[in-house]
Amino acid sequence: MNKLMIAAGVLALTGVLLAPAAAELYPYCAFYTNQSTNCGFPTLWSCQASVSGVGGYCGVNPRWAGQNRPAYNGAPRQYPASGHMPPPPRW
Repeated sequence: MNKLMIAAGVLALTGVLLAPAAAELYPYCAFYTNQSTNCGFPTLWSCQASVSGVGGYCGVNPRWAGQNRPAYNGAPRQYPASGHMPPPPRW
């Protein structure tokens, strides 16, 4: 019985340790002139340094942008027919 418990514990621990790592999405992609793409840049500066001298341009990672867009908060606010607008927010 002890061996069975130890084997079950080792099996469970192995399953946890061998779980695949989550892929991290970075916000910038380098699009090179040879049609290759690298979307592993955390800053625009690092992306621009990568394409410097080899040709290409940097842009926002479309997969990252799709996950990080602002939430939709409903329909636009309707103002009274009198035409009076609320005062602008004080920043």
